[in-house]
Amino acid sequence: MHFNIKVKKYLEEKVKSIAKLTLILYSLVLFGGTAAAAEKETLAEKQPQAIETQEKPKAKKAKKENTLKRYVKKGKLSEAEAAKIKEEIKNELKNEIISEIKAELKEELKGDVKADVKQEIQAEAKIEKSKEVEIAKKSKEKELSISGYTQVQYTDNNAAGNSSSFNIARTRMIVKKKVDDKLSFFLQTNLSGNAANNANSSSNPKLTLLDATVNYQATPDLEIKAGQFVIPYGLEVVLGPKNLYMINYSQVGANADHEILGDDQRDTGLMFIHKKKESPFTYYLSATNGEGINRRNDSNDSKTVSGKISYAPNAFWQIGVSALSGKRYKAASTAAAGIALYGTQGGATPAQDFKRNGTGFDFKYKKDRWYWQGEYQWLRTGLAGRINDLKGKGGYLQGGYMMTKTLELALKEDIFTPDTDNSATKRTIHAAGLNWYFVKNAKWQILYENRKETPEVKNDFWASQLQLEF
Repeated sequence: MHFNIKVKKYLEEKVKSIAKLTLILYSLVLFGGTAAAAEKETLAEKQPQAIETQEKPKAKKAKKENTLKRYVKKGKLSEAEAAKIKEEIKNELKNEIISEIKAELKEELKGDVKADVKQEIQAEAKIEKSKEVEIAKKSKEKELSISGYTQVQYTDNNAAGNSSSFNIARTRMIVKKKVDDKLSFFLQTNLSGNAANNANSSSNPKLTLLDATVNYQATPDLEIKAGQFVIPYGLEVVLGPKNLYMINYSQVGANADHEILGDDQRDTGLMFIHKKKESPFTYYLSATNGEGINRRNDSNDSKTVSGKISYAPNAFWQIGVSALSGKRYKAASTAAAGIALYGTQGGATPAQDFKRNGTGFDFKYKKDRWYWQGEYQWLRTGLAGRINDLKGKGGYLQGGYMMTKTLELALKEDIFTPDTDNSATKRTIHAAGLNWYFVKNAKWQILYENRKETPEVKNDFWASQLQLEF
């Protein structure tokens, strides 16, 4: 009995001890867990949202990794299977992070990409517009084009037998037709009834065909012309009468002494023009009958070869050298006829081919208000009734200055000796003129020429010319 009481007391004490211990443990769990939770909440408030975002995948990863270890321990997964699952988890997390980064970058780049796309669309629109313009341009080029110009003159020549008069110096009609990118046609006629290139002559009252060529662009650098055209020799003749600053051609470029006048400035045959796109050089070469314009047949088997090299280093300068070589058939001449024409140089000549040669150089400069232009030539021409070839030389220098936007002053010194064996044949012209560009495609020119020769002849020349292009 006494033993049972002791056991009972012992058990009661143990129960009390266990109860106290349980109470203590419960208190620790309760208050310790709350503090830990509070501390965790405080830390979470202090950390930025970006860090919270970054920690989530890690927590997820850690949780999955703990799960993997548990399954391996339980034997539900092998180490290899767990490693494979772990790698898959890493890839998933990587893809999630990449997706988040892409989403952020999309927002950042949206404005830039929008601007780039807009620029690309605008650039494509410009290209399309350019193509449309080019197509329209080519279509227009293939249309038949008709243009021209007319020159109405008033002249006063002090020479005996000449009076002041009005004159339709030239009326040119120009027709162009582009068949395709390589083939085109060019036609120019003189409708005024005057001589082809002499503004002060009305000796040829017929309608004159000046140019008629078929042009073939063989390559981007080479053009071939077949037909009747201005021979590539000299400067003024190539430029044409509507581009003259002083109304009349210079003496060396247009003179009857060496048969370089009117009809002789053009010929029928072939011409080759070679010009590379980026090169300052242009090459001209022609082979013609040597008979002048509108001649049905060549008088001999010889062909006149003309050539010119033009050098344009910039937009202001143009320098050229040219040469001409050929033969022209002449009928026989009696001594009396030869002496009447050439004096001591005259004599009887048989029917034969006579030389027709020339060389020269020229230049042209135009910048701002100033322009300068000049050329010099050496000529050698065989003539019926003349014992020796006629040798001549000469040239001119002219300059101009735009005094206002529309009014230009022009001065010219023109010297020519048709027969270098006879100094008395030297002729000098001091010329001055005004050019008034009063409207687009129209100009009014005034010219005065003081002419000097041996012996002195009263033949000073006044001219006024109105030119209109259409």
